[in-house]
Amino acid sequence: MEDPWGAVLDEWLNPTEHVSKWVDQHQDEWRSGAPVEFDTRQALIGCGVRDETKLERKDEMRMANLLKKRGYVNTQRHLGGRKRRLWSKAEGVT
Repeated sequence: MEDPWGAVLDEWLNPTEHVSKWVDQHQDEWRSGAPVEFDTRQALIGCGVRDETKLERKDEMRMANLLKKRGYVNTQRHLGGRKRRLWSKAEGVT
């Protein structure tokens, strides 16, 4: 059985035309789609399954599992003098 967050994550990763039109009209209420690279916290907040004040490690692990199942890879990068782990679509995954 698929995790209930899966459908919300899929919509965030690949917004449908219906949602894209709604987003255009309500930009301040919705974070439109996933950036090319993002961290797990951004995915949780962007999908709307958690807000910044209620993030827990177990939520991050749950989201990471869903992203892996969808062909995303997690790589470590240095940004602004800090190490960050960012997700991006694996080569050849559509």
